[in-house]
Amino acid sequence: MVKRTEGQPNEEGERQSILLLRAGDRHPLSFRRGKLLLPAAILSYGEQPRAGARRILEEQIGNPEGLRDPEFLRLLSYLGAHWDIVILFQARFDRADTQIQSKEPFTQAAFYDLNALPRGEIAEDHLEVIDSMLNPSDDAAV
Repeated sequence: MVKRTEGQPNEEGERQSILLLRAGDRHPLSFRRGKLLLPAAILSYGEQPRAGARRILEEQIGNPEGLRDPEFLRLLSYLGAHWDIVILFQARFDRADTQIQSKEPFTQAAFYDLNALPRGEIAEDHLEVIDSMLNPSDDAAV
């Protein structure tokens, strides 16, 4: 999820930041607790990817005013301990001053400048997705 913020402009002249959620003590995956994560989840059986993106945003941050419909961004594939196929969507806000609140099991929702990410606080697999998004020539992209 990206919105305009302070920071270095991209090719289109926009300053971008990315929404990250902090996993709280009630997050079902203990190794993610305290880490920053992208809004993400597994698609339900038969669920269309865009509908899944909408559901994930609703479940994790609600429906903030000015949130545009998610747009397909990239398809990524990773092979490690198991195979992940990541369908990356981007949603933008009409207003830069939109307030975001996380829902359980997350304790914080905040935007981070893409040029000054707190890399040590982001879950490794989510950082890999962010890096692939920022560097489209990466081999992980389909």
